[in-house]
Amino acid sequence: MHSETGSDPVNLLPVNLLSLSEKRMQKIRGNEIAMIFQEPMTSLNPVYTVGEQILEAILLHQQVTRKQAIDIAVQALVDVGIADAVSRLKVYPHQMSGGMRQRIMIAMALACQPKLLLADEPTTALDVTIQAQILELLRKLQEERGMSIMLITHDLGVVAENADVVAVMYAGRVVEYGSVYDVFDNPLHPYTRGLFDSMPVLGAPKSRLRTIQGNVPNPANLPQGCPFHPRCRSYEGDAQCTAADPPLHEITPGHWASCWHVDGHCDSKMTQLDVATIRQSQI
Repeated sequence: MHSETGSDPVNLLPVNLLSLSEKRMQKIRGNEIAMIFQEPMTSLNPVYTVGEQILEAILLHQQVTRKQAIDIAVQALVDVGIADAVSRLKVYPHQMSGGMRQRIMIAMALACQPKLLLADEPTTALDVTIQAQILELLRKLQEERGMSIMLITHDLGVVAENADVVAVMYAGRVVEYGSVYDVFDNPLHPYTRGLFDSMPVLGAPKSRLRTIQGNVPNPANLPQGCPFHPRCRSYEGDAQCTAADPPLHEITPGHWASCWHVDGHCDSKMTQLDVATIRQSQI
């Protein structure tokens, strides 16, 4: 879902992105919704300067002259902490470090002032120090601009430090949803618990970490019933687990899970996780 602003800037109208035409989606992509990919070297075109690549996004989505676009690009580089921004517009991606290339990707994504930023593993290829700098930069820009960030990551430490709301996904679907405090303090789904069990704890006695048995299933050939049941510690031949895929249920206020073994799952009255419900739960 996506919110469009009508004549009243306070009145946000939800719009189903899947129902929009390709022409309308072109106006939204990169303009209202932007994305940072996990590997900037494969996302940036090696034969164009970083300036030309930033300008392309600005000229495509904003009604500005090339000179105005250059000013916007320079300011975008300044905003992400790149010194000597004017000269940096003329360099090629291979002439920059990994951290600098990731900052270029952030500048390109934010040049059009998007409402939502999708960050797909934005720190994967970076060392720990640069990773912390990039995450701090994203937090700073999010606060200054009031935009939303959807962070896609496997790093639970990054989630704990940066997220407000967490959606845990398995086999292409959400299996648990809630505030970062609820999910970390009381993980409900067996897959979520398995993720936490596989993390080393600082200061704890050294022992072999507990892993999740088996392998992730082929999305084109999911097991019948709950996709996680072949790997689930709670599964003991339960017919219910193999008969039907459990929908998301609100187990406690604002905390949802998709598992027949979660206490209160069958008794819950709410069985659909939709935008309207989420928005109401966050007010």
